[in-house]
Amino acid sequence: MGSDYSNAEIKSWETINGIEVPMDARGKYLDWQDVSEDRTEARRLTDPYGTMQHSIGGEGEDGDFTVYLEYAELPDGRIALDSCWDSDSAGTIDRFAYEVVSREEATGAAVALCDLAIEACFNNEVHAGEDPYDFARAVAEHCGGTMPEGTEAPPWDELRVCDEDPENVTFELVFHNDADSYVSEIYGVEKGENPVDAAWAVCRRFGWDKDRPGASREGSDA
Repeated sequence: MGSDYSNAEIKSWETINGIEVPMDARGKYLDWQDVSEDRTEARRLTDPYGTMQHSIGGEGEDGDFTVYLEYAELPDGRIALDSCWDSDSAGTIDRFAYEVVSREEATGAAVALCDLAIEACFNNEVHAGEDPYDFARAVAEHCGGTMPEGTEAPPWDELRVCDEDPENVTFELVFHNDADSYVSEIYGVEKGENPVDAAWAVCRRFGWDKDRPGASREGSDA
C-alpha cells in the first residue's frame, strides 16, 4: 500500500470479469491489485492530482486555475476518466468530472472532457495552456482511437513569451532538431489575443505545422 493520501476507504465492491473491484464512497473504482490486508482500504486507481501527468490551465492575471486529468483501464476494458480542479489562489481543490466509458467511446469522451476543462479555464480567465488535448491524445493512443481535427500537438518545442509590458506582448518559437535548434523571429501578439493562438497562426502561415523549420532556414541556433 502507498501513502495515506493515495489510499481511499472501500465502501463497496463490484465484480467485473470475475474480479472483485473495490469502490470508494463517491463510486470511483479503486485499484483491485493494491488492497489492504483487512480489505478496508485500497490505492486509488486514478489520482489526477497525485500524478499531475496531464493538466489544462495555469496562472492568470487574477489567480490560477488548473484541471488535472488521468485515466485507467478496468478488467473488462472500460476506461475510467478522472479529473479534479485546483486553485492555489482560492485555496481549493475539488472533483471536476468522473465517468466510465467503453473503450470505443473513450477518445470522444476524453476530448469532450478536455473541452469542458478548456471552457472552465475560460470562465476563470485563465489560458488553457499550449497543448490542452494532450490527455485526450494519450487516451486515444491507449485505446486505438482517432483524434478529431484541431486537437494536434503544437509543432514547436518551446514557446517563449515576453509579457513584461502588457501593451507589447511578443513571442518566439523554438524547434529542436536532431543536431541543432531553430529559433524564430520575434512576433507580436494582438491585444486580447492568446499567445498560443498567435503562435499557431504563425506556424500555419509558414507551414511549420506540417514541416518543422531547420537551422538552414531563417532563424538562429538556440
